[in-house]
Amino acid sequence: MSTIVSLHNYPEENLISLPSDAIARFGRGSVQATAISPDGNTIAVATRIGVWLYNAHTEDFIRLIAVEGTGLLSEVTFSPDNTQIAIGDWDGIASLWDVSTGAKLATFTNKDYVTSVAFSPDGKSLATGTRDHKATLWDINTGKERWSISHKDLVSSVAFSPDGLLLATGSWDSTANLCDVEKGEVRRCFTHQKKEVDISFDSGMVETFNSLGINCIAFSPNGRYFATGDRIASDSKGVTTLWDIESGMAVWDFTHEESATSITFSTDNKYMATRFSGGDTDVRHIADCTTAPIQEGNWAKHKKKPPASHPRGLYGWLVSFSPNGKHLAAIEELSSLKIWDLASGINIKTIDQDMGQAQALSYSHDGYCFGVSRSTKGGTSWNCVTFWKDQEQQIDFLYEELHVDIFSTAVSPDAEIVAIGGDDNKVRLWNRATQKLVNTLSGHTGPIINLAFSPDGTHLVSTGGREWKKQEEDGVVYGYTTADSHVDRTARVWHIETGAEIATLTHISKVETLVFSPDSTCLATASGEDVHLWDTKTWQKNVKLETVGVESLAFSEDGSLLAVGGTGRKPKIQIWNVETVQLVVEFSGHKSDVESVAFSPDGTLLASGSFDGTVLLWDMKPFICT
Repeated sequence: MSTIVSLHNYPEENLISLPSDAIARFGRGSVQATAISPDGNTIAVATRIGVWLYNAHTEDFIRLIAVEGTGLLSEVTFSPDNTQIAIGDWDGIASLWDVSTGAKLATFTNKDYVTSVAFSPDGKSLATGTRDHKATLWDINTGKERWSISHKDLVSSVAFSPDGLLLATGSWDSTANLCDVEKGEVRRCFTHQKKEVDISFDSGMVETFNSLGINCIAFSPNGRYFATGDRIASDSKGVTTLWDIESGMAVWDFTHEESATSITFSTDNKYMATRFSGGDTDVRHIADCTTAPIQEGNWAKHKKKPPASHPRGLYGWLVSFSPNGKHLAAIEELSSLKIWDLASGINIKTIDQDMGQAQALSYSHDGYCFGVSRSTKGGTSWNCVTFWKDQEQQIDFLYEELHVDIFSTAVSPDAEIVAIGGDDNKVRLWNRATQKLVNTLSGHTGPIINLAFSPDGTHLVSTGGREWKKQEEDGVVYGYTTADSHVDRTARVWHIETGAEIATLTHISKVETLVFSPDSTCLATASGEDVHLWDTKTWQKNVKLETVGVESLAFSEDGSLLAVGGTGRKPKIQIWNVETVQLVVEFSGHKSDVESVAFSPDGTLLASGSFDGTVLLWDMKPFICT
């Protein structure tokens, strides 16, 4: 049965601004930042692939801009006259775009990830904050740097005073500076308390961690007050402080247990609202810091939640086609499961819940979609595996008594056995129905980072990784690896029924990912920029493909083609003919790691899920072997 895709029926958002050779997009990219225009009419949603513009009153889609010529986006803001947007990306680029046409107007190049952008009130200057501790003021007309200052840690936020005479810079070094815009001189410095911890690791390495630091800043509309709010990186308590600008003294402050993510003043200068990472908002009377009810309609600057079609995901998509080729399923780690109808491009099912970090997604032979993920339950360690089929049927496997951080999971083709691999270098097999331990497989010398069952249910392959060490200080566990940490470079083959290790496949570096062919006769392992093909009868290497940095692998249903999903800022997807060992075609278009690839059952489509928060569909018909 051929997979039917009627692109003319697809929603506009699935088809616009597609990479060359891609025929459709599912998902709009992971949300990084949102902004609302000063006139309140337009919402900008910066995702990792571009900026989506919506009508703020109806949430109707307007256009998608800033897709070409940008990296993964991090920040967005509107110009004071509503006509432009400024964005920042992970590559250190800040750029200006015309809201009405989508044209790029200017580019400002920093050396590191852009964490904050702000227009001056007159629209003539742009300020950027970056991860390399710098805040920079740019002249928009010339595109040149006017001046910059340095902090001792990441610059989390930049903001202009209402009169445009001061630029404020907030940093994770627990300081905020008020700088003279004309001269670039620091006029005042506001300091928060630090909570620094020196950790001495067994290797002799010593690192200093500040578990606090200024995360957000804001000026009051009348320019009299300045506010700073802490981030919280451990079990510390942070503080949000209101400062009197003229005297430089704190007016008042209050403590909180979640990171402050934004601060907003009311237009009448009577109230200050602080929003926290958990979603709660705290509103205070400026006069005396007492709690006040939220006042609607009189806020100088307010945040707007993105439309419901924009889930805020942290990772990328794992993808799988249904056996009949009619549906495409994808799970985004820490976000949701979505199933699309391929004939129409319509999302026909969404399950929104905290699924933990997704490990596997597939369909059973009878067309039932299932997956497995790892998550935290009652602690900070990855010590739980969640097996789910739909929103109503979910099973959690808790491993708290093992004191093991789970790094990888997989489920057998019949969905009876759940395999987990941890930082104790062991693989454990559990019966899903009884939740009883079936077997423990030992032999690796590093944490288990990949697991794969053979489609015929006979074998399990596990791969090791770089040795992971943990150090506890004041109840906080710090994990680390070092350049000289031992690396397990093996893939080990286990007989599922007996638990016997039947082969050890050695590589020159750790195995990044692996996959069996549908008929179980071939195993593909990726190590560095090489893909190795192994005969599963002899466990001897037959072929080595010199590819790209590999993130994911998938065989076509007939086993003739192998898809390689790449990694990096401009990853490639390669399709190889396994029999001729020839590169068939190469696709480009994702903005970050291709974390999953899957062929449709008839081989006419390839789906790729990426860390950029999108799934792309590629037409394979011109490349199918006939």
